[in-house]
Amino acid sequence: MERWIPYIPPGWAVILDGVITAIAVGVSLYIQNPSQKLIRPVPIGVTLVVVAFLISSLVSYATQYQATMRVQEDTQRTILDIALEQLLSKYRDEIADCDLRANVMLVNHRWEFAIPPHRKRYLNFQETHGGYSEAELEQEYPSGAGCAGTALENDNPTYYDSQQRDGLSRSLSHTQQEITSHVNSILSVPIYPDSDPSRRPIGVLSIDSSGNISDTKLDEEQAQRLMMKYAGVIGDVVS
Repeated sequence: MERWIPYIPPGWAVILDGVITAIAVGVSLYIQNPSQKLIRPVPIGVTLVVVAFLISSLVSYATQYQATMRVQEDTQRTILDIALEQLLSKYRDEIADCDLRANVMLVNHRWEFAIPPHRKRYLNFQETHGGYSEAELEQEYPSGAGCAGTALENDNPTYYDSQQRDGLSRSLSHTQQEITSHVNSILSVPIYPDSDPSRRPIGVLSIDSSGNISDTKLDEEQAQRLMMKYAGVIGDVVS
């Protein structure tokens, strides 16, 4: 989750809050307002106290905001990790007992300087389960790129089979093709806000494997139904 307020350690926040207030009060006591030919001039001391109060309030808000966001993010990640673990376990028990990984990617928007300018959707990893490399986690996928990007673009479950020469792998960059060359089957489904499929997807839930799709059965309807069920739960969590 993005933070527009920079991180301030709680200890430093308290010190900063106290120093700002002390300086303002001290200055207000010892500095006299210069004579000004203004109607009802505002004393410097009052101005400094007001400014100090505003800064102090901002520091306190930032500290509380950050603490709240950290708790929310930690809780969200814990729930997602449990959901992915249960999804893989249920998949192995009910559909195919094979080597699997799972991940949640969420949508980020970025302006593209084109004619006319427009916002493009990108997928970034939010949570994973099953051993992804650092190189894999650093990748982002534009809408329409790869299995996950295609599921997002088409707003529909999408599977990838390395045995079929389709456009899914060719839509990736050369680096992404190399990094994911060991992945032979993928199933990606859209994640909707508040589990509402009438709204635009906010992310993608994917299962992938080094095994062929004939073994993983990621192209079967039962697999899609199970994935959509968990995507609904995840949509409630990340909305």
